[in-house]
Amino acid sequence: MSKLSISEKILKGISGLFSIPLGFKICQPNTKILTVRFGKVDRIINSGIFWTPLGYSYHEIFCGKQTIHLKNMKLTDIDNIPIVTDVIISYTIDDIEKWVINANENKEMVDNILSSSIRNVLKKYSYENSNICIKNNSEELCNEFVLNSNNNLKEFGILIDSGNIS
Repeated sequence: MSKLSISEKILKGISGLFSIPLGFKICQPNTKILTVRFGKVDRIINSGIFWTPLGYSYHEIFCGKQTIHLKNMKLTDIDNIPIVTDVIISYTIDDIEKWVINANENKEMVDNILSSSIRNVLKKYSYENSNICIKNNSEELCNEFVLNSNNNLKEFGILIDSGNIS
């Protein structure tokens, strides 16, 4: 049994009653919150304490740098020689409205688009039998991959910062 006085219990109960239904929320650094009312985007909160009325839904999205590591991707080069490669991709969520509405916050979809993009870039080059080969020109291929990926992911609100192919 707690040793709170009756007045302390009443005060605690009243403060709990008012804080929950009033809809006060905190937006942490590197996050943005998208509030939705009746199926339409109401506002985007960048940071701080904010108030959301009852009936609003909200999506809290981390917008800092994130990485994806695509491990042991099996693909072929232009000569149909099998290659196993790893790709590390650094990205940010640039437009949270597109991320929530168009992508439905689906990271698996992003993985699939990035895998497809890296396959499309690498299948145009030979592993080691040409001027621009996969083995020696990974930086140039990464730049092409980043441009290709940014074009594919623009509609989903994601911006690829860098990639590393090994």
